[in-house]
Amino acid sequence: MPDPRTVASTAFAAAIEFLKANQKNQNQRDKHDTIAIRARDQKWVPPQADFVKLNTDGSWLKSSSEGGLGVIARNASGHLVGGVANQVQANSVIQVELLAISEALSLASKKRRDKIEIESDTRDALDAITGKKNSDWEAYPILCQIRRKKAFFSQIRWSWASREVNQAADCLASFARRRLCAEAWVDRPPTSLVFILSKDGLPCPPSNGA
Repeated sequence: MPDPRTVASTAFAAAIEFLKANQKNQNQRDKHDTIAIRARDQKWVPPQADFVKLNTDGSWLKSSSEGGLGVIARNASGHLVGGVANQVQANSVIQVELLAISEALSLASKKRRDKIEIESDTRDALDAITGKKNSDWEAYPILCQIRRKKAFFSQIRWSWASREVNQAADCLASFARRRLCAEAWVDRPPTSLVFILSKDGLPCPPSNGA
């Protein structure tokens, strides 16, 4: 018959190990997922000096399932440092919004940015990513992509912004859906996008910053 003290000691050690592992996993999740979502009222706000902010948006047409992704990456000086404008097929607007965020993470990774802020005007997408809200099953594969990509960053800040503040990404997503973006749009943005970026504080004409 096993010694009760040995059994109790083994069980205690196992419980301690489980609690430590659970705490480590929780800390890892906290690094990416429990950052406060902040609302911006009227004006786009640059990120901290060591961060890059990526504004994202999606445009979707239900009748054709055609969607457009818009990602605008800017540094602390407000300079445009990259972006994405892609057309996609999707079954819902939440899928397009999540795809835009996934593309933003890929862009930041390619540019070797370690600290980023993702800003979106779609609270449902942010809540799905941070675990505050369940999304539809068709969006699950995209959420899995996002969760894998998050691991490559030391810090991610999630922020919600009004559509007014997110106009640059919104404009780009609309252009992408309608196939109105040239391949070199980052170097030569459309006039309407230049106007929005200038209003947000980016020098006009645009100059790419580091």
